[in-house]
Amino acid sequence: MRTILIAIMAIMLSLSGASAQVAHCQTQEVVLYMTTWCSQCHAARWYLNAIGVDFFEIDVEKTDNEEVREIARGGVPVIATERGKIRGFDVTAIKMNLCVR
Repeated sequence: MRTILIAIMAIMLSLSGASAQVAHCQTQEVVLYMTTWCSQCHAARWYLNAIGVDFFEIDVEKTDNEEVREIARGGVPVIATERGKIRGFDVTAIKMNLCVR
Protein backbone atom coordinates (compact mmCIF):
# COMPACT_ATOMS: atom_id res chain seq x y z
CA MET A 1 0.00 0.00 0.00
CA ARG A 2 2.80 2.40 0.91
CA THR A 3 4.55 1.70 -2.40
CA ILE A 4 1.36 2.48 -4.29
CA LEU A 5 0.93 5.75 -2.39
CA ILE A 6 4.50 6.79 -3.16
CA ALA A 7 4.04 5.91 -6.85
CA ILE A 8 0.84 7.97 -6.99
CA MET A 9 2.63 10.90 -5.35
CA ALA A 10 5.46 10.67 -7.89
CA ILE A 11 2.97 10.80 -10.75
CA MET A 12 1.10 13.73 -9.20
CA LEU A 13 4.35 15.60 -8.64
CA SER A 14 5.51 15.13 -12.22
CA LEU A 15 2.13 16.11 -13.67
CA SER A 16 1.70 19.18 -11.47
CA GLY A 17 5.13 20.63 -12.15
CA ALA A 18 5.40 21.21 -8.41
CA SER A 19 9.14 20.75 -8.18
CA ALA A 20 9.80 23.47 -10.74
CA GLN A 21 7.27 25.78 -9.11
CA VAL A 22 8.61 25.36 -5.57
CA ALA A 23 12.23 25.66 -6.76
CA HIS A 24 11.55 29.39 -7.23
CA CYS A 25 10.17 29.74 -3.71
CA GLN A 26 12.11 30.69 -0.64
CA THR A 27 11.94 28.02 2.04
CA GLN A 28 11.83 28.64 5.75
CA GLU A 29 12.13 26.52 8.89
CA VAL A 30 9.77 23.56 8.53
CA VAL A 31 8.79 20.98 11.15
CA LEU A 32 6.86 17.81 10.29
CA TYR A 33 4.93 16.39 13.26
CA MET A 34 4.19 12.77 12.43
CA THR A 35 3.91 9.14 13.54
CA THR A 36 5.57 6.09 12.03
CA TRP A 37 2.29 4.34 11.15
CA CYS A 38 0.57 7.30 9.42
CA SER A 39 0.38 6.97 5.60
CA GLN A 40 -0.40 10.69 5.20
CA CYS A 41 2.74 11.43 7.23
CA HIS A 42 4.81 9.25 4.89
CA ALA A 43 3.30 11.06 1.89
CA ALA A 44 4.08 14.46 3.44
CA ARG A 45 7.67 13.41 4.17
CA TRP A 46 8.08 12.07 0.63
CA TYR A 47 6.64 15.24 -0.91
CA LEU A 48 8.80 17.61 1.15
CA ASN A 49 11.89 15.61 0.18
CA ALA A 50 10.80 15.52 -3.49
CA ILE A 51 10.51 19.31 -3.70
CA GLY A 52 13.80 19.82 -1.89
CA VAL A 53 12.53 21.26 1.39
CA ASP A 54 14.78 20.82 4.42
CA PHE A 55 12.68 19.94 7.45
CA PHE A 56 12.93 18.63 10.98
CA GLU A 57 10.79 15.61 11.85
CA ILE A 58 9.19 14.96 15.25
CA ASP A 59 7.46 11.66 16.05
CA VAL A 60 4.69 12.79 18.39
CA GLU A 61 4.39 9.34 19.96
CA LYS A 62 8.03 9.37 21.09
CA THR A 63 7.98 12.60 23.08
CA ASP A 64 6.77 13.65 26.50
CA ASN A 65 6.71 17.31 25.44
CA GLU A 66 3.18 18.55 26.12
CA GLU A 67 3.48 21.38 23.57
CA VAL A 68 4.26 18.85 20.82
CA ARG A 69 1.37 16.63 21.88
CA GLU A 70 -0.97 19.65 21.85
CA ILE A 71 0.07 20.57 18.29
CA ALA A 72 -0.71 17.02 17.12
CA ARG A 73 -3.90 16.59 19.17
CA GLY A 74 -6.09 17.20 16.12
CA GLY A 75 -4.26 14.54 14.12
CA VAL A 76 -1.11 14.15 12.05
CA PRO A 77 0.64 15.09 9.92
CA VAL A 78 1.07 18.70 10.94
CA ILE A 79 3.54 20.77 8.94
CA ALA A 80 4.61 23.86 10.85
CA THR A 81 6.35 26.82 9.23
CA GLU A 82 6.97 30.42 10.20
CA ARG A 83 3.78 31.29 8.31
CA GLY A 84 1.49 28.82 10.09
CA LYS A 85 0.47 25.18 10.47
CA ILE A 86 -0.92 22.82 7.84
CA ARG A 87 -3.04 19.96 9.17
CA GLY A 88 -3.08 16.86 7.01
CA PHE A 89 -1.32 16.32 3.70
CA ASP A 90 -2.40 19.14 1.37
CA VAL A 91 -0.07 19.82 -1.58
CA THR A 92 -1.70 23.16 -2.41
CA ALA A 93 -1.45 24.40 1.18
CA ILE A 94 2.19 23.26 1.38
CA LYS A 95 3.09 25.16 -1.80
CA MET A 96 1.21 28.28 -0.68
CA ASN A 97 2.79 28.21 2.78
CA LEU A 98 6.36 27.63 1.62
CA CYS A 99 6.35 30.24 -1.15
CA VAL A 100 7.03 33.87 -0.32
CA ARG A 101 5.03 36.12 -2.62
